[in-house]
Parts: sequence; structure tokens; C-alpha cells
Amino acid sequence: MTSRKKKIPVARRVSSWLAERKEQLQEFGAYVEEMRREREKKLAHEMPLLEDTKASSEKEIRAKVDISVSSVVKASIAVALVAIGLYMLFLLTNIIALVLISFFLAAILNPFVDFLEKYRIPRGAGVLISYILILLAIAVFIILLVPMLRTQGDKLVQSISSYLLVVAREGITTLPIPFLPDSVESQAVATINQLRTNFNLDLLFEQFRAWLIENQTVIGGSLETAATNFFGFLNVVANGLGNVIVVLLLTFFAVADKQGIKSFVLRLLPVKHRHYFDGKLSEIQVKIGSWIRGQLLLGLAVGLATFLGFLILSLFGMHFEEMGILSVLAGVTEVIPVVGPIIAAVFAVLVAANYGIIQVLAVLIMFIAIQQLENNILVPVIMRHAVGLSSLVIIVCMLIGAQFFGFLGLILAVPVSTIISLFVHDFMNNHNGG
Repeated sequence: MTSRKKKIPVARRVSSWLAERKEQLQEFGAYVEEMRREREKKLAHEMPLLEDTKASSEKEIRAKVDISVSSVVKASIAVALVAIGLYMLFLLTNIIALVLISFFLAAILNPFVDFLEKYRIPRGAGVLISYILILLAIAVFIILLVPMLRTQGDKLVQSISSYLLVVAREGITTLPIPFLPDSVESQAVATINQLRTNFNLDLLFEQFRAWLIENQTVIGGSLETAATNFFGFLNVVANGLGNVIVVLLLTFFAVADKQGIKSFVLRLLPVKHRHYFDGKLSEIQVKIGSWIRGQLLLGLAVGLATFLGFLILSLFGMHFEEMGILSVLAGVTEVIPVVGPIIAAVFAVLVAANYGIIQVLAVLIMFIAIQQLENNILVPVIMRHAVGLSSLVIIVCMLIGAQFFGFLGLILAVPVSTIISLFVHDFMNNHNGG
């Protein structure tokens, strides 16, 4: 009896444990089934999203391809338009040059016309008064200076031609060297003879002398032609009377109706940019006008200083017949930045070489002194309101201007590059500020 009572509870416990495991398995199966259903529902919900994502990705790829093709087409059109624009500028170089000359001439006349306007003189009448004064100044220049300059230029050309002819006929060893003292001249001739012996230069010199004799007429004629062309510049200007009339008319309307032209230009621009360009046009006009008037004053001051320097040298027994033309040349070349004074100095030194080594040194020292006077006194005083560009930028701009517009581009390169630099400066400031 005792053993049977002990076995019954064990069987019940096993049966109870099995029942519990069965319930757990059923619950686990129900949980798995529930998870499966939830997964199916989630997949059913996400499938349209995946399809939409796939479709949008395909659209983005197609859009990128379309954008790339569109960018290439737009870039090609832009390059073509730029090329066409440059070609049109090349074809219209003469017209552009006339417009630029008129613009700069208007910048010169505007302050004087504004001054006359304060006394109730109409702007049109002020422009006509300016033209009359300019014509009077040109007439005085032609009547008083041109004959003297032509005479001195002819003497200079004849001197150079005679020098070359003597070299051709007699040889350099028997020719007096005008820019050396007698004591130094004998040593120079001896040195030349020694070099001729050591390097057998007789054959080369004979060939050179034969060439000079054969072409002496051509050389002399070329020099005289060059002088005639140089001093006949006014005749060339007279032949271009049509261009002069166009420039005068454009300048007249630009000065007489300054606000009207400015308003017309501003109306061509978008409204949001008009205020900026209104101020910028005024700034350009002030700076360019200051630069041009400063250059004219510098040219006048340098020309007078050069003439005064030659007068001082004449007090010490160094008289130059060409001092008039050299002074005018120094003043005229002043309008060419950087290289203008160098051209005038080199030409003056070459002329002084016909007088003697002392004269060469004196002229060289004189031009150095004038250059120091210009850089340290004249430029700070006269050009204080003018724009400033580095020498490298000026030279590069001059080369570009000369390539497209010749000598006129050489002169207009600095003011045009100044206008461009104003816009570039504003662009860089806005870009850095943004």
C-alpha cells in the first residue's frame, strides 16, 4: 500500500509537466504565427514604398543625365556667344575706339562745363566754348612750335645720315668719335685697331661698308621719310576729318545731355541693378576724368621741366639745338605710362651722343632728376585723385591694348583697365562678404 501511494504523485507531476510544455509550445506557435502575420503586413505596406523609391531613383538618374546634357548645351552656346562677341568687337574696333575717345574727352570737358553751368551758361554752349579754346591752343601750337620742331628734326636726320655716309666711305678708325674727348678718342681708336687685328674684322667691316654705300640713298631717304611722317602727323589727322567730326559730335552730346544719356543707359539695365550702376557710372566718370587731366598736367609739367633743364645746361656751355623737340617729346610720351619717360630719355641720350660724353652724362642726370621730381612731387600732388594700378598690370594691359587697337590701345589701356578693376573689386568684395 505504501509503494502505490508514492508512485501516484510522480505520474501526476509528469503529466502536469507535459501539459505545461504543451501549453508553452502552443503559445510559442501562436507567437510565431502572429509574428509571421505582422511581417506579411509590414511587407505588404513597404512594397509600394520600395517601388516608389525605385521609380524616384530612376527619375533622378534620368534628371541628372538630362541636366548634364543641358549643361553641355548651355556651355557650348555660351562659348559660341563669347566667340561671336569677340569677333564682333574685332570688326568694330574703329567704332569702339571712337566711342572710347569721345568718352574720355567728355570726362576731360565735364568739370569745365559744370563750372560754366554754375554761371547759367547752357551745357551745349559750354561745350562749344571748350571746343573753341582747344582749337585756339592747337592753332598756337602749330603756328609757333611746329616749324621749329620740323627744322630741328630735319637737322637731326641730316646729322645721322651724314654720320652714316662718312662711316661708309672712310671707315670707323679714321672717323672722329664726337661723344668722346680727344684723349679718350685716341685710346678708343687704338682699341678698335687691336680688335680688328685680333678678330680679323676687316672683311666684315668691308662688307658692311659696301652695304652702306650701296644703300646710302635708301637709308637717307628712309630717315627723311620717317621724319616727314612724324612731323606730318597733323596732315594724317586732317585726312581723318570724318573721324574727328564723329568724335566731336559724340563728345558734344555726351557732355551737353549728360543726365539724359546716363538715364538712357540705366533704363537698359534691370531695375535691381540700376542703383548700383548709377553710382558706379559716377565713380568711373570722376576717376577717369581725374586720371586724364592728371596725365595732361604731368605731360605739360615734364615738358616744361625738360626744357628748363636744357636751358640750365646751356648756361654751362652745353647748348642743344634739339632741346625744343626733345622737350615736346618728353611731354608727349608722358601719356604712355611707365615706358613713356624711358623712350624720351633714351632718345635724348642718343642725341646728346653727337655732342660729347659730358653732354651724355649731363642729359642722363637731368632726366633722372626729372623722373625723381615726377615720382616724389608731381605724381602725389597732381594724381592724388587718380586710380592706381601696379606696374605689372599696367604693362600687361598696354600690351593687350596695343595688340587690339595699336598705338591708341596703348594709350587707352590704363583707363579701360581701371574701369574693369572697379567692377572686379566690387565683385571680389561681395564674393568674400557672402
